[in-house]
Amino acid sequence: MSPQIVFAAYRTALVTNDLSPLADTLAADVIGYELNGNLLAGKHCGRHEVLAMIRRRHAKAGGRYFEIDSVISGSLLAALTATVPAARAQSNLPERHVDIFRVQDGAIVEAWMDWDRSR
Repeated sequence: MSPQIVFAAYRTALVTNDLSPLADTLAADVIGYELNGNLLAGKHCGRHEVLAMIRRRHAKAGGRYFEIDSVISGSLLAALTATVPAARAQSNLPERHVDIFRVQDGAIVEAWMDWDRSR
């Protein structure tokens, strides 16, 4: 699968709030990085850990739907920016997400994820 097809599956999972199909897009030895200083931050290795990281990240957003702002895809990398409106009840600030993936042999082999509540 091309990076565009792999990334489309990820984008669809975020928008439809169904993360189950994501496992098929992750390489068995995928490495994921949550880049900010929250409780999810760090390096996560393997399909199971990276999928768990994405699920925790999604749960942190209260299971709210992501609004995809932009998508860029090339021959090896794909990226998106997304917004989760007021992810926590006690906050009126939306979360802005940036996700970047490296795709090889039809699967995500590296993922970098970051978010910012201040924009």
